[in-house]
Amino acid sequence: MRRTFRICLLVMLCLLFLGLGGMLALSWYYRDHFAVNTWINGIYCTGKTVEEVNRELIREAEIPELTIIDGQGQAWSLDLSLADYRVDYTESLREYLKRKSKELWLTQTEAEGLDLSPQREWEEEKLKALVG
Repeated sequence: MRRTFRICLLVMLCLLFLGLGGMLALSWYYRDHFAVNTWINGIYCTGKTVEEVNRELIREAEIPELTIIDGQGQAWSLDLSLADYRVDYTESLREYLKRKSKELWLTQTEAEGLDLSPQREWEEEKLKALVG
């Protein structure tokens, strides 16, 4: 009887430690990866890193057309791709992960849709040449 009790206790302790180890491993993993059911700007991000999601968001980003209207009401459209216009979501994505890391990844049960804004950059000289 005592032997059976000890074996049961040992099995239960092993299962407990395996469960805790699994929870710790998942918590460690999700501090650098997006949690289950995370969607950002229409991109499914679960299990992806900031760099992976950033690449996908950049690939999906549209380069806007800038329209300038002069004093006489004439509109001038500028193709910003000619000014090396580019976007980068890295900082927004890192900030989001930093905020979410304070919460447990386990508590995220419903899909989370989010719209993040990128940092925008362009070559100033090329933009001046387009306007000039």
